[in-house]
Amino acid sequence: MYYSVKNDLDIFDYDGDDEMSQNHSRLGINALRSSRPEGMTIITAAKYNPTSLSGYANADHIRLTFSLSKKTDVKTAGVITGVEYQSVNLDEKLSGAIVFRSGTCTKTIPISPSEGTFTSQSIPGVTIASDRKTVTVDMPSSLCEKEDGIYTVNIEFDAITGSEDNSFTDYANYRVDLTTELYKAAENTDVNKYPNSGVSDWLIYTNAKVITSFIK
Repeated sequence: MYYSVKNDLDIFDYDGDDEMSQNHSRLGINALRSSRPEGMTIITAAKYNPTSLSGYANADHIRLTFSLSKKTDVKTAGVITGVEYQSVNLDEKLSGAIVFRSGTCTKTIPISPSEGTFTSQSIPGVTIASDRKTVTVDMPSSLCEKEDGIYTVNIEFDAITGSEDNSFTDYANYRVDLTTELYKAAENTDVNKYPNSGVSDWLIYTNAKVITSFIK
């Protein structure tokens, strides 16, 4: 299984909605065929439809919050009793940069291996959580790509995968969570946020080693 999406939200869709995937690249990574162990690029698409919100056309910006979780076994007394997705540090599982694009607006968040560099960056319209687990991006509504009031945002990131020395061992399913909100003014306060505009969705990509010659 290379990817999975949740499709029960009418207002927000991260990937596709009862149609062919809107993502521009496969959501599975095969480390045995990777020529770029430092990071295999995944390009995703999110669609946000706020047209049911009163005054949506006068919005100042949309706010997106991006995070990553790893599927992990839950053990009790050494026995696996279930699985859960646990939040991970973005700069430990991703490399290069996380890039948000919509219309003429682009927000690029470099990921540096240098300790402290990731969270110490000062990028207009970007907030990196001190625990390194989430990135929040503000994108001006006037610059974003919209069709009939529906926003489209492309999000690109490089997932670290296998290497020749086999130093990478965190093969698993990873869940990318995305939350979007709509604001009527530049300040990100509750009074400026459109009521009921905050919605979330997710997709899952698989980071694995697959011997394709065994697959028929």
